[in-house]
Amino acid sequence: MDRPRRAQLAEYAGSATLGALLIAGILRFAAADRSQWLVLLAALTPFVYLPAWVVAAAAAIARKWLLLVSALLVVAAHVWWTAPLFFGARGALHHPSASAKVLALNLNGDRATGAAAGRMIAKLRPDLVVLSEASPMSTAGLDLADYPVQVSGVETGTKGWLVLSKWPLLDERRVDLGDRQLPRLELRRPDGGRLVLWQVHPIAPIPGYVAQWRHQLQAIRRAVKADERGDVPAVVAGDFNATRDIPEFGALLDDGWADAADGHGLLSTWRAGGRLPPLLRLDHILTAPGIGVGWIRRTADVGSDHLGVVALLQFR
Repeated sequence: MDRPRRAQLAEYAGSATLGALLIAGILRFAAADRSQWLVLLAALTPFVYLPAWVVAAAAAIARKWLLLVSALLVVAAHVWWTAPLFFGARGALHHPSASAKVLALNLNGDRATGAAAGRMIAKLRPDLVVLSEASPMSTAGLDLADYPVQVSGVETGTKGWLVLSKWPLLDERRVDLGDRQLPRLELRRPDGGRLVLWQVHPIAPIPGYVAQWRHQLQAIRRAVKADERGDVPAVVAGDFNATRDIPEFGALLDDGWADAADGHGLLSTWRAGGRLPPLLRLDHILTAPGIGVGWIRRTADVGSDHLGVVALLQFR
């Protein structure tokens, strides 16, 4: 094949790639929460649009200016969508009056992860622990001796939950999400102040349950909204089964909640234990305005299909 023919085919391939990415972008904007595969397509935003960067570089080298401009528009959209993952982190507070190490982890209700999770908790020594998929199987072997406050809804399967606290419990209530509960705890901080802690785990957006997942995320947003600007600092933590690319989760961020992991890179938590490293950040620690983040990182693998996230949060 002669060189002009190869160049023409490369231009066609670049144009086809950009066309496919344009369709993906339209679906991301208009239908990201409508089916399992559209949810996955949107959630993979940090990776799906990377070919546009290659097309832009190739077009620049080949001096295909129209193709270059088109590719740069897709690159610009990609940067806009993913920039919060890498920039704009909520920093630490100067002279906080109290701080808490908070751990959020999905145990995987169908696996015996309790003993490994217990060893990790003993090593990390978090003040507050938010566990999703707390089942009789996944909590077996979990040592809770260091936590005087244990509030739980342990049940078989993926609906159970468990919240552990070294801080005294002042109040507890639960919001009904239909097939599961959304617990809200109010705790006494060491400095005498209070902290609201929500545990979150909506159903997964698998076939047949996407509408229920969407409605549960909307219900979670409504339930926690008053605490976002309340008088008491608030944290919403758990496995959201969503990334910032999903409209319902994005609405939470638009309300004023901040993802403690933003500005610190991908910090992907799912799927752990596979051939590929985790690609999606499904597990989040959201903070209301005024809460500082000293640091945040992922946890070690305890045998679940999720990695956890642990953060040092600071309060005044």
